[in-house]
Amino acid sequence: MDEKEMWDISWSSLFMVTGISSFLFSIGIKILEGSHSPLLLKIGLYASILGVLSWGIKKINQLTLHKKEKATS
Repeated sequence: MDEKEMWDISWSSLFMVTGISSFLFSIGIKILEGSHSPLLLKIGLYASILGVLSWGIKKINQLTLHKKEKATS
C-alpha cells in the first residue's frame, strides 16, 4: 500500500462512523432527556445506508478488477 492510499478517505468508513455516532448520541439523549431526536435517527439511518452502499460498490469493483486481472494473465 503506497502512502497516497494510506491517507485517502474511506467514504464507507466515514458514513458508518457518522451513522453509529448519530445513533449513539440519540440513545444518550434518550437516557438523559427521555426522548429520541428524530433528526439524529434519520441522519444515522441515511448515513448507515450510504455506508453499506459505498462498501458494497467498493467490493463489487474489487471483484470485477480481480476477475479482469485473472483473465488477462
